[in-house]
Amino acid sequence: MKDKEKTKAQLIAELEALRARVAKLESLEAEHKRVEEEKPKLLHDVQERVKELRGLYTIDTIANRKDITIEQIFKETTNLIPPSWQYPEITCSRITFEDKQFMTENFKKTKWCQSEDIVINGKKVGLIEVCYLEKKPDEYEGPFLKEERDFINSIAKRLSSITERKRVEEALRIKDSAIASSISAIGIADPEGNMTYINNSFLKLWAYNDDKEVLGKPIVKFWQTEEKVLKVIESLRDRGSWIGELVARRKDGSLFDTHLSASLVTDEAGKPICMMASFIDITKPKRMEEELKKHRRHLEELVEARTAELKNINEQLQREITERKRAENILQVSHHFLEIAYRHREMTPLLKEFVAEVQNLTGCAAAAIRILEEEGKIPYQAYEGFSQRFLESESALSIKSDKCWCINVIKGTGDPKFPFYTNGGSFYKNGTTRLLATIPEEEREQTRNACNECGYESVALVPIRFGDHILGLIHAADHRENMIPLDIVEMLEGTAKQLGTAIQKVRAEEELRISREQLRNLSTHLQSVREEERTRIAQVIHDECGQEMTALKMDISWLGKKLHKDQKSLLEKTKSMEKLIDMTIHRAQSMSAELRPGVLDDLGLVSAIEWQTEEFQNRAGIKCEVAIEPEDIILDQERSTTIFRILQETLTNVARHAKATRVKVSLKEQAGNLVLKVRDNGRGITEKQISDPKSFGLIGMRERAHYWGGEVKIIGVKNKGTTVIVSIPLNKKGESDDKNTHR
Repeated sequence: MKDKEKTKAQLIAELEALRARVAKLESLEAEHKRVEEEKPKLLHDVQERVKELRGLYTIDTIANRKDITIEQIFKETTNLIPPSWQYPEITCSRITFEDKQFMTENFKKTKWCQSEDIVINGKKVGLIEVCYLEKKPDEYEGPFLKEERDFINSIAKRLSSITERKRVEEALRIKDSAIASSISAIGIADPEGNMTYINNSFLKLWAYNDDKEVLGKPIVKFWQTEEKVLKVIESLRDRGSWIGELVARRKDGSLFDTHLSASLVTDEAGKPICMMASFIDITKPKRMEEELKKHRRHLEELVEARTAELKNINEQLQREITERKRAENILQVSHHFLEIAYRHREMTPLLKEFVAEVQNLTGCAAAAIRILEEEGKIPYQAYEGFSQRFLESESALSIKSDKCWCINVIKGTGDPKFPFYTNGGSFYKNGTTRLLATIPEEEREQTRNACNECGYESVALVPIRFGDHILGLIHAADHRENMIPLDIVEMLEGTAKQLGTAIQKVRAEEELRISREQLRNLSTHLQSVREEERTRIAQVIHDECGQEMTALKMDISWLGKKLHKDQKSLLEKTKSMEKLIDMTIHRAQSMSAELRPGVLDDLGLVSAIEWQTEEFQNRAGIKCEVAIEPEDIILDQERSTTIFRILQETLTNVARHAKATRVKVSLKEQAGNLVLKVRDNGRGITEKQISDPKSFGLIGMRERAHYWGGEVKIIGVKNKGTTVIVSIPLNKKGESDDKNTHR
């Protein structure tokens, strides 16, 4: 019994142990499931971190390439960013640095954007922007992950560091170049006194052939007395600099006197980095005291000259930078004004936009353009900001009878000896009140003072030139002083030349337009006269000649009846004459139809087209298909004639040149236009033939259509045929088709 109870207790214990193991296994299984669920996220986080590290490593690799510029670093970094983001296929980026931008080809600023400033020494110098082109689910920062925020921050810091380092390297490179090319011997030693750098002048002075013979050697090796050199080094360490004379030893052992200027270079913490010195050979001046004094003065002059030279170089560099920026600005302004000049074909919009741009360029409250007229007046053609009273008083001026600075500018009589005239013939002043108080009396008489009387202190008058001619002037004015500096005036002078060219272009185009219009009117008149003459001749041939020939035929027929049967020769002659008269009548009818088809006047355009295509098919042997919608097209006589003559010319060209076997003709009403389309299956007209100025038939077709505000399109496809499309408005400028209409 006891054994049975023990066995039961053991079973219960084993059962409890088994339950504990099962619970542990369930716990392990739950933990394993949790790990498996988190595994993709952990893997994704690791991949994102790898992308971030790879991106930063690539940026460092790019930055460490030899001779790479900051702009190239930014450009390549821009293309590296999208692949490092969660959705690279819809990611774009842009880096703005100072006044430059570097962006991916697909960059577009969207509302799904994150950015970070590029900061150097506490100052913002640029901006990194990363945008999604499509909406994505919200994450840490909009659709962006926290890792992506950390990454863009890291890129910004890295670019800041790289940019600062590149600038420092560039500055050091320039300094190294200056030191290497210096005419003074320069040497640098480490804090322990071993030579680390020398320039070419040092090699020459100490008579060494290669810097390898010097670098790494102790300083004392190159001087006569070690003790004095050690004192100089000690003085450098104590005071930071030393100036004096020492006796140097050349490679061959010969001695020479030097003037030495040395300084101790330290880091920000004051720890010595190196010792730097420049040397001058003063052997010859040491021979005599007077020579020494002169040489010292000379050295001082050399130092001053060197300082002045560096100053001049710096000033020249600043001037070049300023001039380059100014040139870039002038080029940009010139390009902008050039776009305006060649965009307009009418004078008023051209001048108005120029005035607005002059205001933008100068910042002046008032700007205008005055154009010289043939009778000598110079009215304001476009203006902004000037009062009506001022404009009325000034527009009445004439260069033939009045005196004023503006007239001097237009006449080209401004004297550059006065400071308010430029070499380009412009007048400008940024304080007219002060000017009038200081100029000579004879010059004061040359102006009406209208600008000053209206309160304008800043005034510029710039001549508008075209070649050697002055067409007018640009007038800018403001009540404030110092609004129009010389560089702005010079920009306006360049702009005024562009405006002069634009004005002449508009004038020439207007003259050309008028000339073309006159030629078209003449051509239309000649066409009308020719059409009237054709109609008259056709009527004469049809009515008079036809009637007379018919009467003659009747007379001959009567005569034949009166002849005796025995008079066979005369009877045959009368029959021959009747046949000849019939042929003549038929020929007269054909000539009348060719000159002016009666069907066009009697039955209208639709019937005339059907008759003409049938005649063409019979005469040329080319099959014609005609489609007219609707069949009762109503059109005035003049437009009907135009359409018919164009069709005739087109069919004539098909017969002469196309080598076609089939022609399709269609006439439709379409969107208020009458559209005639003629298509053949011939060899196809070429572009050269279409644009040939000697293709008078095609030119005549275009001119006929143009008169009614229509157009002619000619399309040729090699070996597939030619299509002629004629479109003419059914009504022109309010005309109606209620009289002389053809169906």
